[in-house]
Amino acid sequence: MPTKNMAKKRTLKEPSQGSAALGLAHPDSVQNISEHATSSEGNFAGTDSAKANSPANSVQADSKKSDSPKSDSPKSDPAKAGSAQAAPAHPIAVSRDNAQHYRWGNDCDGWHLVKDKQLTVIEEFMPPGAAEIRHYHERAQQFFYILTGEVLMEINGENMLIPAGSGVRILPGTRHQVRNPSSSPVRFLVVSQPPSHGDRIDE
Repeated sequence: MPTKNMAKKRTLKEPSQGSAALGLAHPDSVQNISEHATSSEGNFAGTDSAKANSPANSVQADSKKSDSPKSDSPKSDPAKAGSAQAAPAHPIAVSRDNAQHYRWGNDCDGWHLVKDKQLTVIEEFMPPGAAEIRHYHERAQQFFYILTGEVLMEINGENMLIPAGSGVRILPGTRHQVRNPSSSPVRFLVVSQPPSHGDRIDE
């Protein structure tokens, strides 16, 4: 009887031995493997940090810093930038085709050839019989230059006929009025310094 019991016990133990033969890991050995993997990851991380702190990498980092733009570069002065904007970097030809246009009086036209805070140059067109309102400027002085036709300029009560190729200067405070009494249209330039818009007193 004891012999049969021992045979049964041996047959029950054989499967566990078979699992070992098939290469199945014991629970204790699985835990050891996971611990080994964790320690290996730590070693890998340590290797990366060591590479990052290596002298070669520090030299590369310094070279990148030297190549990057300096943060203490001089800042642009807004006042200087505003004055620079008054003159375009690349001058362009200005004409009636690309200048700012406006209408005034009775079917009269104007084109701003130059327009800034210190100076304006305007080309104006007056059809036959047109006239502006008599007025004066407190601060602006003006120069009228006739391109085509002729105008009748009244200055402080005196009339002056100005033909093409001629001009007249109007000082601040001078009453004046330009008219086109002819049967042909007139073109002329008006140079104002400072700009006369907003500085006009009609009579």
